[in-house]
Amino acid sequence: MQGFKYERDLTGSDFINLVTAITEGRGDCDSRAVLFAMILANANIRGAIMLSHHYSHAMGLADVTGSGARFEALGVNWLVAETTANINIGLIAQDESDPRHWFAVVFE
Repeated sequence: MQGFKYERDLTGSDFINLVTAITEGRGDCDSRAVLFAMILANANIRGAIMLSHHYSHAMGLADVTGSGARFEALGVNWLVAETTANINIGLIAQDESDPRHWFAVVFE
């Protein structure tokens, strides 16, 4: 997903349906984060997304072991997954790391 073409529609909905996102390799952070969570669910791994109006960004969350930045929601300490930059899971930009500006959407 990190290699997808980044695409936004500032005049309409940014969200690209997941079939289009995966088959055409494009989308914004929202589409990619949801796709990330759905891929994890297909692999029987708990996934979620985190959204920030403050940062105008979305990221994936994974209930897996590993080191790096974590975000607590519903009693789970999720590992953060950036889907728009070519960085390892668990890394988050310092200027987007304040947890007070994020909220989780957990798919259960």
